[in-house]
Amino acid sequence: MIDEGPVLTGEPDQAGVPTAAVLVVNDREAQRLAIRTMLKPLHLAIVEADSGQAALRAVLRQAFAVIVMDVRMPTMDGYETARLIRQRSRSAVTPIIFATAFGRDETETATAYASGAVDFIFTPIHPDVLRAKISAFVDLFVQSEMLHLSLEAITNLNAALSNSEARQRAILEN
Repeated sequence: MIDEGPVLTGEPDQAGVPTAAVLVVNDREAQRLAIRTMLKPLHLAIVEADSGQAALRAVLRQAFAVIVMDVRMPTMDGYETARLIRQRSRSAVTPIIFATAFGRDETETATAYASGAVDFIFTPIHPDVLRAKISAFVDLFVQSEMLHLSLEAITNLNAALSNSEARQRAILEN
């Protein structure tokens, strides 16, 4: 089940700041609730997915600043889900933080990074640590979106200037 919430694409809000959403993927409702509660002070849009398949559907609908994903889920685990998320160009660089209750196994950590993780967080999750990590990725996402908006504005201005120069040349030639 996905908490539909608003559909966000990184488009700017009324103040011109791009919106940011966090995807929380965990098959256990209690874990999703705990993470949502920890992130509440950040005032971010939180989208929840209860499976890898639901996460893939969410990623198709919108862009995320960061994804917090459980490693161990039935049917499709976090590693497989991350690999599939990475295959889409739009989500290829979306940061994925794996959350797990299992020990810091070297093989598991290597598998996580190979599947696309940028970080690992072990349970019990410390709220301040989670908020710090999420805040950093959200700040990077917003900065990136602002750069894209600036580039788009410059490109549009350049095209308008070229059109204006062409019109002016045509007028002068006539």
